[in-house]
Amino acid sequence: MGVKLDRVFVDASFLVATYNRRDYFHRIALEFDVSLLSAREIWTTDAVLLEVTATLSQPSHRAAAIQVWRQFHGGSERCRAVEASTETLAEAMEIYRSRGDKAWSLTDCLSFIVMEREGLNEALTSDQHFQQAGYRALLLE
Repeated sequence: MGVKLDRVFVDASFLVATYNRRDYFHRIALEFDVSLLSAREIWTTDAVLLEVTATLSQPSHRAAAIQVWRQFHGGSERCRAVEASTETLAEAMEIYRSRGDKAWSLTDCLSFIVMEREGLNEALTSDQHFQQAGYRALLLE
């Protein structure tokens, strides 16, 4: 694939696809996973990580979920997990409330806030909601 990633947001759909061989996006996620090795900064939120641990909660996948959590909580200085403060959650809920025309989750809205604050334009995700919000959803391209 040869995609050069510098600063990127990672969503649960990407993280799960890298570990789930039956996921439709598994192959392309693995190709992007290799590109992440050269990325300067990899961003996500604790809400995304909660989605990952919920999806990968079966005993056969639990080690992968723990590995992902650890990577964003002290395992790599390039990986940054943003905690949701009460204020940020209130902002996310306002987006969630005001965009009743979209099927965006509260986690999506929180992700959009972090991406905007950090100046991130690209997301490793297969979630079309990121495109609707004006970001590049790299797994869909």
